[in-house]
Amino acid sequence: MIEYCDVFHRLELHFKSAGTYRHPFIEVTALAEFHGPDGAHITQSAFFDGDDTWTVRFVPHAAGLWHYRMSSFPEDGGLCASGDILVEECDAFGKQGFLRAFPGEGWGLRFDGGEDLLVIGDTMYNLFGAAYCGVDVRKILDKRKAQGHNLIRVKFNPTPFQFGFKTAPWYNRPAYPWAGTPEMPDYAAFNLEYFRAVDIVLELCEEFGIGVELIVMPFSYELPMTDRVHFLPEHQELYVRYIVSRCAAYKSLYFWDVANEYNQYALGLIDFFNGPLEELVCARYAERIAGLIRRDDAYRHPVGVHDTASGSAAVKPLKERFNPRSGIDVLFFQSWGSLSDRRGKAFCSGLDQAIRTHVWSDRYVGILAEYGYEHKADLASWPDFAKGLGPAHTRRGAWRALMSGVHVLCGYENTSVTVLEAENDVPGVKYIRHMRDFFNSVVDFSAYRPNDGLALDKLEQEKPEDERTLCLADADASSVVAYLPAGGRVGMRYAREAIPDAFWFDPISGALAKAEASGRTDDCILFAAPPGTDEDGYGKDWTLLLNKGLAPGADGRGVERISKPIETGDELCKEK
Repeated sequence: MIEYCDVFHRLELHFKSAGTYRHPFIEVTALAEFHGPDGAHITQSAFFDGDDTWTVRFVPHAAGLWHYRMSSFPEDGGLCASGDILVEECDAFGKQGFLRAFPGEGWGLRFDGGEDLLVIGDTMYNLFGAAYCGVDVRKILDKRKAQGHNLIRVKFNPTPFQFGFKTAPWYNRPAYPWAGTPEMPDYAAFNLEYFRAVDIVLELCEEFGIGVELIVMPFSYELPMTDRVHFLPEHQELYVRYIVSRCAAYKSLYFWDVANEYNQYALGLIDFFNGPLEELVCARYAERIAGLIRRDDAYRHPVGVHDTASGSAAVKPLKERFNPRSGIDVLFFQSWGSLSDRRGKAFCSGLDQAIRTHVWSDRYVGILAEYGYEHKADLASWPDFAKGLGPAHTRRGAWRALMSGVHVLCGYENTSVTVLEAENDVPGVKYIRHMRDFFNSVVDFSAYRPNDGLALDKLEQEKPEDERTLCLADADASSVVAYLPAGGRVGMRYAREAIPDAFWFDPISGALAKAEASGRTDDCILFAAPPGTDEDGYGKDWTLLLNKGLAPGADGRGVERISKPIETGDELCKEK
């Protein structure tokens, strides 16, 4: 019998075992080998899915005739089979393929079909559990997609409740991946009904074109991560293999994340005396989980690691902690910026410096994953230190991340941890759509990378550090994007013979308008941002776009002049 499939479409093969096993998850190993017309050899583990049935999910990358052979240990007649698969050329759904990581190349993320990706996402830790408990996940994903998000952070929730956070009203049963109960778990078996809810979420994400950062190991301070007596390394390996064999064939799987806040693994928190040792132990733990994933993932999805907030206690920057051969190619970096005062929160102060220290590297793709959850008083789920994180923090933090050359996963209090109230959105979420539109419609993000040498030093040094301009530019600096966190003046180095068209983009309203220079010399053009204050009464942030003879977007229509040129020059422009 011949199976039929299109390139980059998922095919499921089901095999009924001849025998019935008391411990099927750990007693039987079933493997399928696929041989392709281009000489490819892919080995994929089958997973037990109940009713004496093992399933293999296969995604071919090339058209033509494929051959497969199924085998098992112990040998079982029903799990030993062979056959052919005729694969046709891909349709529109298949052309994108899987997401790949290319550290050091532009933004570092590209699909098999050649399209670059800029990640702008949200954190919904317990989305799988919500689907398992009957929440309308389709409605939630549809809303985030419309708001400009293309990725969701999700984890396999190990406990029905997380200490210190509000209990979700939709929690009508323990959303738990293992068999048994959270109180009496069976780590040698899995909750198949829960994993079918996982399938539903991954399929919906494929439908919406939303990716998933799938966090394999949850918070290290939750069970079973803290159960070093019963949750043995063998159980851990079994767990990873089952997840990979079940989930790897979904194109919505953009990233594996080996562990959430991996660097709390050793003793919970890095302390002053044991910091160096704990940091090393935690790094080796992350590398071991990455190795288990790499071993079993036939489709080579990017593998990342997420740290808790790195600060003065860290011995090494995050980018220097892992062996280059570890299989880790993405850093999910958590930093909230300054939480010391109202201004620090409003400006997300220090975030760009933290990104430079811990993430910026040709060895890894950098993603800011959690820089603070915008607070809602009616939820009252976050601790006191997070209160005061408002829309300005959401907006400026996201812009600081992208202007620093890393992707951004926002996180909002109403859709994180044990809360999933999509109708109770935070005000700042609307700014994410404006930012997404700027980087995808006004400019093509893939052409730009950070360029620190464009803003006039003399003027920048007069500003508070958290008000200094951040710049992106294309390869020859003929097009420049400059973000001014508090507006004001900026001097841009730009040769006279390449006088650009200039535009102001408003990160709050999403409006684009013509800008005029206030002065210029041979290598410097001075601009003054439109006046105004933000929602907290501080100077309003603006984005300046300089394009050499090129209007932004498709045709530049709808662009209005909002600032008048100043006829006199400026002494600052005379700095060489």
